[in-house]
Amino acid sequence: MEPALLGGEWGLDSVVFAELNSTIDAAMNRTRTFSPLVSICVALLAAGSCLDALGGLSLTNIPPAGLDSSNEGRAITPDGKYVGGLSGAGNGFFYDVANSFVTVPLAGSYASIVTGIGYRTDTSQSPPVVQVVLDGNNSGWHAQFETSDGGFTWGFKRRDNVSPNAYGWSEYPPPAANTLAATADSDVYFTLFRDSARNNLYTCRGSNLWNSTTAASVRIVGKGLGSDRGDVGGVAASGRIVGYRQVTGAPRKNYVLDYPNSSGTAWFFNGLNGTTDGQAFSISLDGNSIFGQSPLTVGGTNMHGYKATVTSAMNSLQSVDPLPNFSDTAGSSSLAVPYGCSADGQYAVGMNYRGKETAVLWDTSHSNPANWTVNDLHALAAANGTADIFVELTRAFSVGTTPDGDPVITGYGTDGAARRAFLMTVPRWIAAIGFPGHQTVNHGENVTFQLTTNGMDSLTYQWHKDGAPLVDGGNVSGAASSALTLAGVSCPGGDAGNYHVVVSNTALSSVVTGYVARLEINDPWIAAQPVHQTNVLGSTASFTVVASGSTPLSYQWQRGGFNLTDGDTGYGSIVAGATSATLTISNIADPDAYSGEYSVLVSGSASCQIASAAVTLTIGDPPLRLVSIVQSAPGNIALSFTGPRGQTYQLLYSTDVTLPLHAWIPLTQGMFDVGPVTFVDTPAPADSQRFYILAGGI
Repeated sequence: MEPALLGGEWGLDSVVFAELNSTIDAAMNRTRTFSPLVSICVALLAAGSCLDALGGLSLTNIPPAGLDSSNEGRAITPDGKYVGGLSGAGNGFFYDVANSFVTVPLAGSYASIVTGIGYRTDTSQSPPVVQVVLDGNNSGWHAQFETSDGGFTWGFKRRDNVSPNAYGWSEYPPPAANTLAATADSDVYFTLFRDSARNNLYTCRGSNLWNSTTAASVRIVGKGLGSDRGDVGGVAASGRIVGYRQVTGAPRKNYVLDYPNSSGTAWFFNGLNGTTDGQAFSISLDGNSIFGQSPLTVGGTNMHGYKATVTSAMNSLQSVDPLPNFSDTAGSSSLAVPYGCSADGQYAVGMNYRGKETAVLWDTSHSNPANWTVNDLHALAAANGTADIFVELTRAFSVGTTPDGDPVITGYGTDGAARRAFLMTVPRWIAAIGFPGHQTVNHGENVTFQLTTNGMDSLTYQWHKDGAPLVDGGNVSGAASSALTLAGVSCPGGDAGNYHVVVSNTALSSVVTGYVARLEINDPWIAAQPVHQTNVLGSTASFTVVASGSTPLSYQWQRGGFNLTDGDTGYGSIVAGATSATLTISNIADPDAYSGEYSVLVSGSASCQIASAAVTLTIGDPPLRLVSIVQSAPGNIALSFTGPRGQTYQLLYSTDVTLPLHAWIPLTQGMFDVGPVTFVDTPAPADSQRFYILAGGI
């Protein structure tokens, strides 16, 4: 019996699926695991509307296969109906979304991982049969699995049956995800891989019926450029693959390998900084939209996400634009990684770094890149009560679209103990909204939380602070618009807090709650930090801070975390200004340096405080020099001199300054300890004048 609904409406014919289940169960001798999709309805504030799993925002965990405790979603069909990935440490799984059925493909032995999945039509059968093709890894080899009868009776693993060195079939695992490109209206499908040395990148072309005795035609093309190395990231239905190549020690370069002939044709394209620096991760099914990462500036190290538009012709870059980031994307040189994209190139999914990796969805469907959006998938699910078992969603690997055009995403997160595969549906009207991120500003600044929208939906807005709805008035404006503005924010004004917006789509009677955007206010704030000081013993040091904020401001200087007070320290130095903007320490002694770092706590009104940077006081050795020569008594001359502690010295004199140094007469010698040395000289009455020299290192 043919599964007539494969590639049609959601779900399989129940009779066919019953036969499929019994076939797989008998072959695997495993217990099937079911996790029905639950319709989730969340009432949001007073709106009275809800989102559910049927056409609304939904998140569900994909059950691991068998007894495995963890899994990862790696690839999804363009229509979002079937998922492939990794279950446990080495089981490739196949998941039927509509029926919540998960299994490990059968092919003599289990797949180690499934990284690609798609439809193709086997025209060698009569009538032609639509098949599901899986791509991945088996026992260290690049492998493929496909149905031989249009159902889900998996054929044998497919790999090169000659020497792998001769044809390039790799013992190295394939890329992370999206390693197969196939369309239901074509017999031909393509996969991609590289050799274990990463010198050659390959496209594999398959077609026709494949079973235990009949191998499909396979052509392999590669492009090794001298001694450079590379990797592949995505493949299109034309056989075009994208990735990077890199000469050792040089930056990675955005790389394309086309499939017009048996040897392949390679070309490079420019990223965001106008050079070829960067790497591509995914490509649309038609090969005309490429997603990757590159620096924004020449020589830059932070890697930003991009979308490049090309054509079917080679060397045909049309445009390249940055993918949007969050306001708090920082802490890693790899800020965005778009691992996968939808068949039409409108959506991309991957990782954005927000202090840690977080799974995201980019909507690039609008013609103006300024209207492109990025959404934190876990924050979005949590804000709408659909987080399921997940503590966080870490990476999104692949995205399909439902018949209604809503993106369906797979990847992995964590349940707090193990990695778990997820499946998330985001209605396209929600995907087209870019919610604002966290902000940190100084006292007195104006703050705007701005939504990005495509302007094509009938949306209304209501902003909230710490869970309570806002209204215009005071320093608040735009409480019911796409942009909330707070004028002259301050700590006493109570402006710091958590802000979110509830968006209603009146045409669809649907509501979504945006995730929290945290506002932090530096009030007071420090305009100029104190700086480190180096002083000699007995001198005076000062530390100054320049601060502003809600007046009046007060100050408290600390050393080693303990408050300082004005007056004698007890070991000879004097503190002044302990509660002012400038701290002064006179007659510095050793304990002033080794008792800890100096900082100041600046306080404003409403108990708002900020601590300055911690700085050090270093006791430096005085230079070797004569400090003073004075008459101390009739006939006596007092000479005061200093030098670095531990250095030997000698004081000499002469009545003739023109004499060479060896002719000068020593008066005293010794070693510097602490403080200056004073020596009293009594010149002979016959000496009308004396000259003195202080020599060190004697």
